[in-house]
Amino acid sequence: MDLDASSVGGALGIPFASPTDEAWAQLAADAANEFVAPLPVANDPFTENQARHGATMLAVWLYKRRPGGTVEPGFEFTPTSDEVTAFYTLLQLGRHAPPVIA
Repeated sequence: MDLDASSVGGALGIPFASPTDEAWAQLAADAANEFVAPLPVANDPFTENQARHGATMLAVWLYKRRPGGTVEPGFEFTPTSDEVTAFYTLLQLGRHAPPVIA
């Protein structure tokens, strides 16, 4: 994956308020890149865009939970069921993984 702070900012649709916010966005993008890169969905040319979208959603979710972010610490830190379903579906995790044909 090649997400960066501008990918997170673009998904949010607003400019960063400070260099600190942009640095948090870069940390979120780096974390999403590290998580998604080894997944099979990220290494398949047919699902590359799907993986990028899932990674972007994950990075935005992480960014919103930064200190001083939009979600209070300890409140809704766990993804909602809709968010989990979206991440898992796009990244083909858990029960959303394609069946293994032996």
